[in-house]
Amino acid sequence: MLHVLVEINEFYADKVWRLDDEYDYSLSSLQGYSGGSHELSLSITIRSKRDFSTLSPRYF
Repeated sequence: MLHVLVEINEFYADKVWRLDDEYDYSLSSLQGYSGGSHELSLSITIRSKRDFSTLSPRYF
């Protein structure tokens, strides 16, 4: 049974900036208590000039 509809959109302006738009809409009996939720987020990716690759997959 389907309880929620989710829409996710991502827009990449370039390698550094990303804009996310998300909307959740309830289809269950909780629909009367929640009109859905809407989220906007702006992400910034900061890259280092040095290589920090791990030597072993055990270490994160």
